Formats: sequence, C-alpha cells, structure tokens
Amino acid sequence: MFNCSFFRSLRLIFITLLFVCSPPLFAKVAEVLVLHSGHQGNQWTRDIQDGIEEQFEDENIALYVTYLDSYQVLSEQALAQYVDYFARKFEQRDFDAVIVSGDNALKLVQRYADRLFLNTPIIFTGIKRNKKSLLNFTHKISGVIESENILGTVLLSLSLFPETHSLFIVTGNSRESKITTKSIAKFSKQLSQNVITFNDETEVSLKQKVSKLTANSVLIFDDFSRDRNGQFVNRSTMLKSLIGVSKAPIFVVNQHDLEDGVLGGLVISGVTQGKTAAIKVLDLLQGVPIEALPVEVNVSDKYYFQYEEMLRWNIKESDVPSNSIILNVPVTNFHFTDSFTIALLSCLLMIIFALIQWWKVHKVKLEKAEVKRKSDNIEHIFNVSYDFIFILDLLGNIRNVNQTALNAIDQEIAEMKGTPLWDARWLANDLESQQRLKSAMGVARLGNQIRFECMLLDKVGERHAFDLSIQPIREGDEDSEITSIIVEGRNINEIKSVEEEVRKANKRSNLLLDESPSMLLMLNAQGLILSCNKYGCNLLGYDDGELIGRNLVTLYSQLVNISDLKEYLEHCNSADGMLLSREISYSTKEGRKVWINERVRKLAEHDQYFLVCENITERYELSKELNYRASHDYLTGLKNRLFFENQLDKYLKDLAYQSAPYSLMYLDMDKFKIINDTCGHQAGDEVLRQIAAILTESVSAHSLVARLGGDEFAIIMPQTELVEAKQAAQRIIDAIGKHYFLWEGQHFSLGISIGLAELSDAGRGGVHALSCVDSACYTAKESGRNRIHIYEEDKQEELRREEVVWVNKVQDALRDESRFCLYAQLIKPVDGDSEYLHYEILTRMIDEAGNLASPDKFIPIAESYNLADKIDMIIITKTLSWLRNHPEHVSKLDMCSINLSGQSVGDPQFIDDLVELLNGSALPLQKLCFEITETVAIGSFSNASKLIRALKKLGCKLALDDFGTGLSSFGYLKRLHVDYLKIDGVFVKDMANDEQDFGIVKSIHELSHLFGKKTIAEYVEDEVIIEKLKEIGVDYAQGYHLGKPVPIDMMALLSDSMSE
Repeated sequence: MFNCSFFRSLRLIFITLLFVCSPPLFAKVAEVLVLHSGHQGNQWTRDIQDGIEEQFEDENIALYVTYLDSYQVLSEQALAQYVDYFARKFEQRDFDAVIVSGDNALKLVQRYADRLFLNTPIIFTGIKRNKKSLLNFTHKISGVIESENILGTVLLSLSLFPETHSLFIVTGNSRESKITTKSIAKFSKQLSQNVITFNDETEVSLKQKVSKLTANSVLIFDDFSRDRNGQFVNRSTMLKSLIGVSKAPIFVVNQHDLEDGVLGGLVISGVTQGKTAAIKVLDLLQGVPIEALPVEVNVSDKYYFQYEEMLRWNIKESDVPSNSIILNVPVTNFHFTDSFTIALLSCLLMIIFALIQWWKVHKVKLEKAEVKRKSDNIEHIFNVSYDFIFILDLLGNIRNVNQTALNAIDQEIAEMKGTPLWDARWLANDLESQQRLKSAMGVARLGNQIRFECMLLDKVGERHAFDLSIQPIREGDEDSEITSIIVEGRNINEIKSVEEEVRKANKRSNLLLDESPSMLLMLNAQGLILSCNKYGCNLLGYDDGELIGRNLVTLYSQLVNISDLKEYLEHCNSADGMLLSREISYSTKEGRKVWINERVRKLAEHDQYFLVCENITERYELSKELNYRASHDYLTGLKNRLFFENQLDKYLKDLAYQSAPYSLMYLDMDKFKIINDTCGHQAGDEVLRQIAAILTESVSAHSLVARLGGDEFAIIMPQTELVEAKQAAQRIIDAIGKHYFLWEGQHFSLGISIGLAELSDAGRGGVHALSCVDSACYTAKESGRNRIHIYEEDKQEELRREEVVWVNKVQDALRDESRFCLYAQLIKPVDGDSEYLHYEILTRMIDEAGNLASPDKFIPIAESYNLADKIDMIIITKTLSWLRNHPEHVSKLDMCSINLSGQSVGDPQFIDDLVELLNGSALPLQKLCFEITETVAIGSFSNASKLIRALKKLGCKLALDDFGTGLSSFGYLKRLHVDYLKIDGVFVKDMANDEQDFGIVKSIHELSHLFGKKTIAEYVEDEVIIEKLKEIGVDYAQGYHLGKPVPIDMMALLSDSMSE
C-alpha cells in the first residue's frame, strides 16, 4: 500500500535531485509549444497543463501555451482558419518540440504539420484509445494514450460490494460518453446485477433519482458536463450535490473527481499524462531520437481510495488491490519508550521471518514435482498450437518460441533466444510494427493486456496480417510479480479480406453522410433508388426505406420518361469531373412542389450515381417574386414602367416590318391628390387598384396596360388605328366617370386625362413616343381635365417654349450663383440615438420673383440640357464653404451627404475638379458622403467605379440612392464599394402593411450587411414604419416623420443644442 506521506517524501527527494542536477543558468533556452484542444477552464485541460508545468518547473525551457477552445469536432474550414492564425502568430518561432492535447489539436497537427511545424517532433497526450487521428500519421510523433477505465471501476465496485443489487452510472451526452454507454450496455449482459445509466437528465431530476438509491446499490460518476437540454453544468458542484444526497457508495473514473465523500475508483490523471508528455520532451532535448520514445498507454491508470470512506463502508486495506493509493490516511505518532520492548519485538519479528522462509522452502520442494508435470503438458500444448506464441523477458528478449512460429521463418530456438522480438526476422524492416510492439511491452509491464494488428514475415519474405495479444505472466495469482511477457499471434489474412470489403461498403455510406443535411440519393444505371438519407425522406414526406426501389422519375413533379433519365445519367461519363448539375422540381408525398438543385456524380468504381439535392424552394420562390417585381407594379399588378418601355421599343421596331399602326395612350388621373389628402395613402392605393381594373377591362386582351408611377398609366394597342384607339379612350373616360369611389362613408367621383398618339415612325424610339403622349396628356389636363388630347407635333411647340423658359431660368441662376441655396434633411439612426448628426444636402433655386422654384421643374430641365454638373459643383462648393465657416458644427457632425447627378458621374473632368476641390477644403473628408442613384451607378458602371475609387482614396463615404428598383442591383452591389444603401421609398412606405414590401426591405438589408454596408430607409412617414425597421435591424431612416427639409443654417442651431 502507498499513502500520501510516502509520496510527499519521494517528492522532496526528487525536487532536491532536480535542484542539484539542474543545468547552468545561462544554458540555451529551449522553446516548446503546448497546443490544447479544450479551453483554459476545462478541468482535464488544466490537469494536463499543470502536469507539464510541474515537470518543466526547474528546466531551462520557454513554454508557449495556446488553446483551440473546443472539444467538439471541428470542420475543415475551422481547422484552416486556426492554421492561418498559427502560421502568422508563430512564423518567427522555431520550436524544439510541440505538445498537443486532445483530438482537435492532434487533427490540426496531423493535417498541417508540414506547414506549421516542419521537422519539429510532436508529443501527444490526452488522446483516447483507438483514435483514428493516430492512423496514417506521417510526422514524427510519440506520446501518451489513455482512456477512462469505467469497466475496471465497475468490476472494482462489484468486488468490494458483492451483494449489490443494482449498479447506477452517471454519464453525459458527448460523443465519448455515448461510446462509453454502448460499452457499458454490452458489458452489463455479462453481469447478474442490474446496470442502469443516467445520461438524459437535468440537474434536478438527476439529484432526485440519486437521492432514492439504497445502500445495497452502487453509483459510478463518469461525466455530467451538460444536461439533456444542452446546458453546461459545473461538474464539481454537481458531484458534490450527488454526494450530499446519495445513500450508496460513490466511485469515479477521473482523479480530479476524488471529492470528499467519494469512495474511490480505477482513475486516470491528466496531471500524470501531462508529466509523461513533458518527460518525453526532456528526453528529446537530451538528444534521444523520437523513434526511440515508445507510445505509452494508461500511464496514470491507478486505484485510488479515500480513507474516511473506507471506514464508512467497512472496507479494509486487504480488500482493495495491492497497488492502491489510499488518500487522507491519518498520521499516527507511535513511540517506543521502553528499549526492552523494542528489542523483544525485534526478536519476535526475526523468528517469524525465519519461520516464513522455512515454510517457503518446504513448500517449493513439495510443489516441484507437480510443476514439472504441468510444465511438460504445457510445453506440448505450446508447440502444437496453430498460433505464434512468444515468451519474452521484461526487456522484450525472447525466452521461448513455439514450433509453429519457428517453422514460419525456418529457424531454431537456439538462434532466437536472447534476441529482442522486434529485431527478429518476423518483424524485419517494419519500423512501425517494431515501435508498436515496444509500446505494448510498456503496457504489459504495468499489468495490462493490449492487442493490435501488424504484418509478420515468413521464410520467403511474404507478409501476413496477424492479431497480436500481449499480456503479462505472473508467478502466482494476479497480485503477484510480473516475471515475463507472453505474445500470441493469430493469422487473420482472411478476416482482413472481409474487412476490406466492409471498408469499401462503409466508404459508400460515409460519402452520403458527408454531404448532409442535403438530400442524398444513390441510384443505379436504371434510375432506381438504392439509398436515401433521413433528411431526404423527411423533405419528401416518406418513411425511412420507403423510397428504396422506386425510380427517381416518380419523384419529379413533371412527367419525365425513364429513358430520358437514363440518357441524362449517362452524360455523367463525359461531363467534366463526371458531375452534372441542374435545378428541377420534386413532388412530396402530399403533392407539394419542392425545388431542388440536383448535383449528380458518377461513382467511378461502380455503375452507380450519387445525387446531392439541395432544397432551394425558398430561394427559387424569392427569385420568382423578384422577377415578377422587376416587370410588374407592386400595387396594381399591372406591368411596370421598365417593362413597358422595353416592350414599346420592340413594338416600334416591328413597325418596320408591318403596315398596321400602333396606338399609344398616356393616362393621368384627375383629382387624385384630393383623395390622398382627404383619406390618406391607403385610400389612394385602393383607387389605383380600381382604376387598373377598369383600364384592363376597357381595352382588348392583346393590349399592354402599365402603371408608370404615381397616378400615371400607359397603354399600347397593337395593330390599332387612331380612330379605334380614341373610341377605347372614350370608353375608359366613361367607365371611370360612372365609377364612384367609396371610403369610410365618403364617396368621390373620379376623372382621367388621356394623351393619345398613333405610332407610325420607329426612328425616334420609345422614349420620344412616350414623351409625345405625355405632353398630349398634359395638354388635356390644361384644357379642362377628364378629356382626350391627340398628339400633334405642331401643337406641342408652345410646350417646348415653356421648356425653353425654364432653361433660361436655370441659366440665369447659374450666372448668379446666389440664387442656389442649401437645404438639409435629417437622417437619423433607427435606434433613436439623439447625439448622432447626419443630414442630406438638398438643392433649392430662387426664381426671378424671389420664390423657391419647385425642384420638379428645374432639376429635370438641368438634366435634359446638360446643366446638372454645373449645379452639382455650385452646391458642393457652397456646402464645403459653409462647413469651413462652422468648425464647431463640423466637430459634432457625423456625416453630411451630397447628391451627384448622372452627368457629373459620367464626366472625368468633373471628377478631377471635385478631387482637387476636396483636397483643398481642409475639412475632415471622412464626414462627407456622396450619393449617386442606383440607375446612374449601373448605367455608367465604369465611370461610377472610377468616382468611387477616387473619393474612397480621399476618405469620403459613398451611398447608393434609390436602391432596390432594379433587379440587376444585386449583381453589381458586390462590385460597388459603397458604404451606405438607401432603400427606395417605394418599398418602405407600405412595408408596415405589405408583407412582400417588408420581405424585400429585409432581404435588401440582410444582403447589404452581408457585403458590409449600412442601410438607410427613405420615405419614413410614421412611427409604425420605424418599429418595423427596428425589427429588421435597418441602421438609419429618412423621411418627413423624422424631419422635413430646412435651410442649412438650421443644422448649425441643431448642433449647438447638442451636448458636448
């Protein structure tokens, strides 16, 4: 027996020796990296680290410690990220050795050792038995393998409490715990006692169950780090809680679980494992090659008992294994005071010793004859066995070999005796098997049995697979001294052939599982389903196995012939990488359509096909919805302006090949503003829907009806002359005139003005044609509304004169720049941060009468007559000047946004002038943001990219305005390096009531954040919209609800009122 005082004495001697033998202070410092799989707070990780540090305490070693923070299985992507991090962190380090603990750290080193630690020896520890991580390891490694010996603890508990009726084991839900549970279940079949596992409990339920255990049962605590809900549990606190309520003796399998109240167990120690790994590193630093360092197994597997608990359960020291360590043994002070008594006791002991020795000699003589007889029988059995049998001394040298093994290499026993088994002919030139045998010898010398497979040579040099079993031979019973080692080898060539076939089958199965959670199918050449994973069955609504034997064509939602499927599968043979991909719809058992991205791969070694099917139904429906939105008006369901203009261009091109004319209408509702102002936008939207229905019913089915925006509509009537088109227009006016709109007790009469033209000339294009009917519609409104005006080019001259007037007004203002003034509209954070100051500069122009001109009048004129870039430069210059004159305001300013027209974006000289102006402004340019519309950015992508690069180089921010109106936006967004996306107000203003608008705003926001851009919602008109934006997570909002445009000087007053 050993007690703690004995170990303390040894430790003092050991520390003294280390101090005396320590290297000089100025010796070269060795650098060792310790890489742990677990996090720093994990008890097992702490134990291993404590053992390493304790062993290195007086050594001249610089220790670098890092943690992967996970015992869970890491993906290849996660491993690659760690590799990149370590490659950067330790690129200047050349470690003398690396210690890894746990599977993830070992897996990382195995995959990337040549990149991270080229030629650096690896020592592993904290690795369970039979880990695949140790297989096919090409780097130089050695280390410590150890597993929790829970079965040994079970046998120990039953030997101490043979009357036990039930055995209760507390274990967890981890991967290792599940393996343990399976082993327990298999092992329990050999026991007469009931074995019950607690592995699906909460803290409360586990404590309740343990409190009900009786004294004739046993409780073994293996693990309980998480409860059945996945919540982390303090292991030590949980164990102490169970100790407090248990009436049964408690055993454990980890040394750090030896709390007061625990009886004991066959435990493993992380500290010992850490020390063993550190000792191997010290051997390496002393020049021992790593190939000479065997892998050690179960170095810390020892019996521990608590002295107080042994007394409680009436267990004597003779009842426990002889090599047990008993903790907390009280120290007794025993002193002899009478010298005579001491002498008498000494004589008595000598007499007893002499009698014992005489009895031993006598007993040996009596047993000699019996031993010889049994030895002859054993020798006969030894030589006729079909297995290879080797008897080795404790150093691995051959003492005896049976005839079967000798015949295999055509050698005599005399030639083999005294030769280490790993140097004998059976293992010639097989370094791996030699190393494994050396490690196994270390395990056997500790009293344990170990098995492994290796290849042995025969006399002609042919290799055969053998299952080797190595175990100790004792002189007497199992507690006696180990005197030799027996190695038994069984030829398993035939078994290995079967295992190879099983491995191939497992490889096919694992291939399916590796792609989960997609639907995974295996087909034969005829398209019959050979296997389908559980996810696929659930997706299509079938039970497990129900799809086996069905043809894949029966799952498609559309009719597909088996011959067409076979032809498609055969294309895999000629496809690049034998891989095909397509999008196709499947049908569930209930008849629901599911869209699938189907990837088919031909398995080269079999005439079979592997399908990975990704469910893209949601993405497909969203794409379908976006395609619909790209060509339809969201409110009325009619075609939108973009689609209409494209179709108009196509119709005009058709005129060159046919004689029948086309007619074009432009329709603008009368009195619509009154309804909006009186009843609100909801009423206005309902009016637009009703008008759309009337327009559709009033024209022929082949006519194209579209909403251009607001209350404006257009109709193309193919192969329709002007007279017939005028009749249709009149029908529309009459139908709308008879229609009464009712809303919350009020009713309104509606009217509509129509501009009409016959298309007979395709030369000027659709934009010109639409402009003509637009001007005719305007004339109809000016003539009294609710009427038709047919476009005649001469009569539009007056309208053009008015346009010229506005051109002159803009040019006058350009000559007198003081007539352009700055207004600003606030942009506020959605979260309501009152200290954030961000606004957009808006252009206003004063006319010759001193009144503010409507932007809708002069801005379109400026853009049409190439004057917009000059206005942009004036506004930018005025803004920069104003900001320079208000430095205190600038100090509190977060962002000032300025709009740029399409003409400015497309002018390289303007960009150069702007950069020069900004460079000379002496302002913090990171507080300036320039806005360009999505249409301009996409239509002039090259120039927009150049502008963005130039402004970003200066530190300015960029915003993409009116985002969301073009389907192509998502394709270009990735390539436009802007900082903000302003979501078009057409989606924002109704998002509180329209789920589709809400979904589009949410999708734009999520996509924006995916690309690292912040979002600004326009047209925010009430608090309900603010709440919806908060729900989505939109960053900023702009609209009349948050503030109307005001003169720029109001911003200075606002900043003055803000706290410092």
